[in-house]
Amino acid sequence: MYACPRCGKTYTKQNSYYYHVKKFCGIPPSFFCPIPACQFKSHLKCNLKKHVINVHTNFDRTGERLGYKL
Repeated sequence: MYACPRCGKTYTKQNSYYYHVKKFCGIPPSFFCPIPACQFKSHLKCNLKKHVINVHTNFDRTGERLGYKL
């Protein structure tokens, strides 16, 4: 088991742990949900797109609505 000393997340695979430390831990998310009342944040654009499509059902399947471009 590999545990991140900064945030405490644990990983079973060493490469997943190294990827987390190098790319995500301690770095603020870059992508934010375009819906003003939603607090969702993500490091990856694909996760934001999945969130918008699955949670905010008034978006079409591409994740676009009213000029929001993901």
